[in-house]
Amino acid sequence: MSNCFYGQLGMDKRLRDIVIAGSHDAGITEGGGNAKTQSQNIYHQAMSGVRFFDLRIHARSIGGGRARLSAYHAGGGIIKGKKTVELEGSGETVKVTRSKLTVGTWGMGLKGMLEQAKQFVTNYKSEFLIFKFDKCSNWSLIADYCIDYLGDTIFVDQGDINRRTLQDVKGKVIVLFSEKGFAETGHLTYYAARGIKKWRNVYDKENGPKAYDSRFDGLQYSGKGGTTLNPFKMKWTMKGKIKDNEKTQLKRMKPMIEANGVMSHSSDVLGMMYWTSTGYFENIQKRNTKMWEGANVDRMKGLWEGGLYDSIRERSEHNRIKRTNYASGPQLKAFIPNIIMMDFANDTQCTIVYDLNTIASTALVDMLAGHEDD
Repeated sequence: MSNCFYGQLGMDKRLRDIVIAGSHDAGITEGGGNAKTQSQNIYHQAMSGVRFFDLRIHARSIGGGRARLSAYHAGGGIIKGKKTVELEGSGETVKVTRSKLTVGTWGMGLKGMLEQAKQFVTNYKSEFLIFKFDKCSNWSLIADYCIDYLGDTIFVDQGDINRRTLQDVKGKVIVLFSEKGFAETGHLTYYAARGIKKWRNVYDKENGPKAYDSRFDGLQYSGKGGTTLNPFKMKWTMKGKIKDNEKTQLKRMKPMIEANGVMSHSSDVLGMMYWTSTGYFENIQKRNTKMWEGANVDRMKGLWEGGLYDSIRERSEHNRIKRTNYASGPQLKAFIPNIIMMDFANDTQCTIVYDLNTIASTALVDMLAGHEDD
């Protein structure tokens, strides 16, 4: 068990002020080497230090006229169809959109993942978890499951989550739906009052950055994962895949850093960085192990610190913060890539991420001063 308990950082810390580990495709503990992304269940990932869980849910046929809401990992080839079935965990016969995967794998059931999340925040009352749902079907059923199985541990307070303190969210599971998914529930007021929040990526590649909205009922971030799946576009080796991820992250962190829209001027936006290398070929776990060893850990930290410096520099200019003033340290610490997504979350990886929180405010100022002297 790791010692990554975020309450120890100070309960007055806001979510925008801390660095947390995120679990990429958090529910995929099954499948072959090119599909499986995690080896621990939700409870044990949380015990290792994960606080942000990326979940994709479809209804999986389990025979006998029954279906289960389950995590899935698929690069395509999803066949959907509506059918009236008995939904596992609900005790009801309902009409669901069932999915069949022609490429990919199924993972853990939603019911079990929610029960484990509730158990964790009940056992560790100073802690919190965030469940982010994306690319799902049967959104209203997922919402009902979250409300029913999380019970009084679901976070129900409305408003901007980015600026919530650890005191505000302790002992709670924050449930986030994509804006599209939330709209598809069809009962917006009902679900909003019961703890179903929204997430928004403020950088839109096609339409440009969105303004940070302090009235948004949910969480707003900037960042995106994904590396090329085409082996002909790069030297298809483990080293090449790692370099491809680093290149991709540098490119995708720029919208968070550069002054290309009002979004980049807000210190409240959470930065998301991926240190992952999933793909159709080779074993994901072997690549992941390599990414979290020796020099590659230094590459990750360098990428994080580079984003830290550039983000501080750009945003502080717009917020008129004196970067070389040590008193600005607490303000500067708000300008950090906050969520680092990973595959095969474990104690070692989560501790590396957690320890980024120990960078002193004075060190940030010294780093800035050093760059300005170059």
